[in-house]
Amino acid sequence: MNNIRVKRTRAPQQRQIERTNQILDCMEALLKEKEINDINLVEISDLTGIALPSIYYHFPNKNSILIALTERVHENWRQNIRSQISPNIESWQELICQFISIGANHLRENSYVPKLILNNNSPMETREVDSNQCAALAIAIMDSLDHYFEGINKARYTEKMIIAVYILDGIWKNAFFQYGSLPDEIVKESQRALISYLRSYFPEDFEPKKNLEA
Repeated sequence: MNNIRVKRTRAPQQRQIERTNQILDCMEALLKEKEINDINLVEISDLTGIALPSIYYHFPNKNSILIALTERVHENWRQNIRSQISPNIESWQELICQFISIGANHLRENSYVPKLILNNNSPMETREVDSNQCAALAIAIMDSLDHYFEGINKARYTEKMIIAVYILDGIWKNAFFQYGSLPDEIVKESQRALISYLRSYFPEDFEPKKNLEA
């Protein structure tokens, strides 16, 4: 009997999650084809089959959808860091290079992301979310470093990693301003820039952890 009650109380929550994801998926698909200013909630309602009042129940306006989508972009990037870093990593410098390559590939595979956070006409709200998420991204990198190496002092190094992520953010935003894309040479330069900055605070080598499970 208790199990039946649990299912009944969870069902509406599950529907809300599904509808939220459906709206975000629709916005993502539209951003791959259109500019932000050319998208409206009526179109999302038509494409998803979700009544307009229901969309307003989940998101009060278009920018709130864009903000939630930006948060999902960052969560996916953090998940990629956890899942795609090579288990045979040998140095913190190599991990930083892999982290940047993963991020660059994430941007290239998701052409809508620059419209959210990297273009000059990206909404101020999504830029603010992107900036705030830099700290969470830095913490994910520090967690990976701590997973692979001995002697990672998070209290000492996390602040420096946050600054490093802001440096990366600035380099990439400038690249999109100049080129409208992220050239391979900019990716390599950003790898060199972050490693050079972090070398001011990190030792050249951390001892790899032994008997490590990826």
